[in-house]
Amino acid sequence: MADQFANIVDKTNPSDRWVLLTASASPLAFLPRYIICTVAGDITIEDGAATAMVLTAPPVNTPLPLRPYKVTAVTGTFYALY
Repeated sequence: MADQFANIVDKTNPSDRWVLLTASASPLAFLPRYIICTVAGDITIEDGAATAMVLTAPPVNTPLPLRPYKVTAVTGTFYALY
């Protein structure tokens, strides 16, 4: 998976693109800078080592500084911010 932000030291700059996250067996096209929940729900994400983490009811409209490799389950509405 390409990490288009690998050489950027400050990854806190505003995002200028976002993509709806859906569950898939495939990795995301790019590592996002953040993820955000806009409609309450849960999301299961994996890192590059296939370690899964379930976020149960994360705060709505709060960017989370997570850079998942893959999304394996999702309820609610989540976006990847680039």
